[in-house]
Amino acid sequence: MGLVRLSLWLLCLVCVSSCRHPDVSTGKVSQHYDSVLQAGATLALTDVDAAQKMVLDASNAIAGASPADKYYKQLFLTRFEHDRTIVLARLDTMLALTKGSLQQPAYANMYGYAMLLRAENLLQNKDYEEALDCLHEGKKVLTDSCLLRQYYFTLFGVCYRQGRYSEAAHYQQQGLRLMGMCGYDYEHYREKQAKLNDLGMCYSKMGRNDSALLYFDSVINFLKTGADSFVQYPGNSKFIDVVTGIICSNKGDVLLRQGDTAAAIASYKQGAWVNGREGYDHGDAQCTQLKLADIFLSQHRLKDAAQMLAVVRASLDSFESREWRMKWMRLQMQYLHQLGNDREAFALFMPYQHLCDSIRKLERESRGNIATEYDRIVRIEKLEHRDNIKTIALIGAAVSLVLMLVLMIMLARVSRQQRRLNKRILKQNSELKSAMNALTESQKENTRMMQIVAHDLKNPIASMMSVSDILLMNEALEGDDRKMLELMKETSLHASEMISDLLSMDNARQIKSEPIELHLLLGYCVDMLQYRATEKQQKLVLDAAPMEIKADREKLWRVFTNLIVNAIKFSAAGSVVRIAAVRTAHVVTISVADAGIGIPDKLKPMMFEMFTQARRKGTSGEASSGLGLAISKRIVDAHNGRIWFDSAEGKGTTFYVELPVDGPVVSADK
Repeated sequence: MGLVRLSLWLLCLVCVSSCRHPDVSTGKVSQHYDSVLQAGATLALTDVDAAQKMVLDASNAIAGASPADKYYKQLFLTRFEHDRTIVLARLDTMLALTKGSLQQPAYANMYGYAMLLRAENLLQNKDYEEALDCLHEGKKVLTDSCLLRQYYFTLFGVCYRQGRYSEAAHYQQQGLRLMGMCGYDYEHYREKQAKLNDLGMCYSKMGRNDSALLYFDSVINFLKTGADSFVQYPGNSKFIDVVTGIICSNKGDVLLRQGDTAAAIASYKQGAWVNGREGYDHGDAQCTQLKLADIFLSQHRLKDAAQMLAVVRASLDSFESREWRMKWMRLQMQYLHQLGNDREAFALFMPYQHLCDSIRKLERESRGNIATEYDRIVRIEKLEHRDNIKTIALIGAAVSLVLMLVLMIMLARVSRQQRRLNKRILKQNSELKSAMNALTESQKENTRMMQIVAHDLKNPIASMMSVSDILLMNEALEGDDRKMLELMKETSLHASEMISDLLSMDNARQIKSEPIELHLLLGYCVDMLQYRATEKQQKLVLDAAPMEIKADREKLWRVFTNLIVNAIKFSAAGSVVRIAAVRTAHVVTISVADAGIGIPDKLKPMMFEMFTQARRKGTSGEASSGLGLAISKRIVDAHNGRIWFDSAEGKGTTFYVELPVDGPVVSADK
């Protein structure tokens, strides 16, 4: 019931403190209308009826109102209207004002926001099918992240009512994340505390007591921290007291479940005292007092139980609640039974049973209908992406299999060729000139074999790039799916370029010098590889001030990406990889530091060799090709730079790349 009570207070928030129009992207209101709405918002804090009349009279006196002016006028009046039929009519007017201009982002956001508000009101009317359709439609057109939070908060309420608390918590966290992108004002101050409390209620319902208590405490700390910023708002001190009383009741539930009955009773008493006062939340006080009566009956403290039940009975006569009356009747029967007065207890049984049946029937119908419609919306969203996901999965599996087979063949061929080369060198050791000639021929053969394998790789990678382009043409593809396809396309492109370098290894030192923003290039590398770090619960930290150098952008991208991938690969889960760039007068030094497994001393001399025997598996079994550092060294050398590393086995490794700021001096020989 903590969610219901906080929802009621959030409704009060909407009707009093949210009177100013939200920022829907760049939807502008005329200066006269904006002044009227701001004055109305201020007046509504003390007299809602006067605020409505003032806005109506003032807006009617302003000639030439724009669609945005009319929209925000309807939005203002909607927030004070209790008749849901009138509310829906005003929302329909807002939708009509903006529907014809959806090609403009500002009006698209205004339309989407009105659609989300319509969904929320339809849910209150239990019109679940149309409500969730409106919710889905509003999300499709919204581009403003701050407004999109309403979509997730509404889904939270839907899932919470169904008892799907894990999904509800997920949606609430998404909404809070988007809320962090909004401005900070009194509206968001009051709204955020309600959402934090709702999240605590979710964890409480899931039995995650520590998390629930953490969020309940965070609500109190959040309110106290912001109290000084909003002292000018009337009633804010009382609002904080009411919320504190509700939080005390919610915390009492968790403490009771943990077995700390004494602490639970103390928390309940504090909450009941706060909201039992005149003008405070009597509904919350009734709920909390009934919880205390239940505990007292379980402890056979009949005098205390009788006192609590009498207080609730008197309160129900003034502030009726079917749910609390039903619970009061149950506890009153239990109390009379413990007194031995079964006749009076039985007299309450039939009215109690009738009330229970009525409430349960409404709950079953409501939960069944909303569950059906929610599942329908979820199925629609899943079906929109199912075919694309299947196609991507099949292509990914096929490409992975082909690459694994090609890699195995390449390694086998190289291994056989290496053994053949060693035998030839040992056999012809007596003749230095003949041995050198044999080595040269063998190297040519090795390069030819590598070029054949690299050439064989070009077709599947080209196919992967083509499939990525085709899938990206699907405009319905959004979010992480589109991002992953774009990443797949970009990675395929760079893989193709790497194969081209292998096919023309002798040209690896030929570079182009152009001005590049080094910090942006490093940031792009970090962003692109963040998902690989996330898979191992690692964190990439970049420290690079803005700086420009002359270099080959694509080849440096390959060097930095290779170093960061190696740091991720050879670091344990949960560790941090730090990337930094420092500039001096004529050179810039880039470092990639990890706290991984380090490099044994016996392998250090071989680290920059082509097809080095120093390659090892990563901490999660990742394979290594033995090519990356060798190619990186060639690229750095071509830039007149240098690459080196410091490493201690078991403590980590730091690779350094030093490059001239003015770029390499490209000679005729090069």
